[in-house]
Amino acid sequence: MPDLTTLARIAGGLALAAVLHAVAAAGTGEDALRARNADIVARTPNTAGIFEVAANGDILHLQSGLRCPGAFPAVAFWHAEVFGPPNDGSDVGCDYGRNDAAGHPVSKLTIFATRMTHATLDDAFETYRGEVARSYPAARYTGPAIVVGPAGGAKPDARPFGAFRSAEYDVPVGGVHYCSDLVVAVRAGWVLEVRATYRTDAPADAHEAVAAVSDAAGPALALLAAVGSVGVKAPAVDTQRP
Repeated sequence: MPDLTTLARIAGGLALAAVLHAVAAAGTGEDALRARNADIVARTPNTAGIFEVAANGDILHLQSGLRCPGAFPAVAFWHAEVFGPPNDGSDVGCDYGRNDAAGHPVSKLTIFATRMTHATLDDAFETYRGEVARSYPAARYTGPAIVVGPAGGAKPDARPFGAFRSAEYDVPVGGVHYCSDLVVAVRAGWVLEVRATYRTDAPADAHEAVAAVSDAAGPALALLAAVGSVGVKAPAVDTQRP
């Protein structure tokens, strides 16, 4: 889990996050990234009036203001998710992932935004922790997924994240161990949930070793994207409607 114990380390982590995010976009090329992501959104039912794709490939949720990155350093945008009644936009997600050379999924990250006007952070966090326990009965809690400040200190409410709760689990599946991270925040009547699951066994090669480092940073990058956009009036951007 990212351990940001001083303001200097927070600043350094944010600088690295910005670089990694830029690398993710540059590695694909903005035009290609935009076209790819717009095609994914266009092929997803019920996205009209709910999602748009920005000129740089980011996926914009119109109801909440959530701006999902066009790509993360080690996982690509896989799906736009719309739950609940069509054209409502009150329960959505941006789904990312990466497969290994054999086509098996090794890393998955999803950012959810759900409108819950009167939800409290603690209540929302406990609800999602219960979902993890039901989905993975063998999961073992190993501590918070993101630490801001000294370990064992106050509840995480430091900048730049604001108030949030997180948990990290070790999940054995078929003899392979996965890390499963849960991060929850509440902003402007929206519950923001980040779920990330990735393999923790020895990387197969140097490329996967670098990707594994990015996997561990993914929840913090996703949280920054979510809390930095929901409830924040964003400037007008060029978008490509799917």
